[in-house]
Amino acid sequence: RAAARAAFETARAVRAIVILPRVGPAAEAATETQAHLQRVLRAGLADPPRPWSERIPKYLAAEERRWRRDARRGTEPPSVQAAIRSWGARRERLATAVEREGRWLRALEEFGWWIEEYRISLVAQEIGTLGTISAERLEARAAEIEMWLRR
Repeated sequence: RAAARAAFETARAVRAIVILPRVGPAAEAATETQAHLQRVLRAGLADPPRPWSERIPKYLAAEERRWRRDARRGTEPPSVQAAIRSWGARRERLATAVEREGRWLRALEEFGWWIEEYRISLVAQEIGTLGTISAERLEARAAEIEMWLRR
């Protein structure tokens, strides 16, 4: 209960920062962050397996640090926003394809959590990731899922 309360408080803090009027790339990032918060909180309520359940506060804290840092120095590099959008879209495409199969795929669920770890590496490295993560490693995980879909 205490962990859930803390997660919702962190999400509320992020929303308070993000809700400020924004234009251009910052507006796109704010919209993406709102969807991200909903996705992480919804996944947390679904009680994911360890270690992911223990990492949810870190995903929210990374998002808060991202926006607090950007409030101080301006917008983040376009490459960060592009990577976040790209991996989120890739996950959605894979989820749609797996859903069409009418099956659940553990690798897809884990892929989503590894994308969260990658977000930490992009926006809040000081929090630390669960393991070594990179775009190349995400690409390999996505390729495994795509191979399963083509089987």
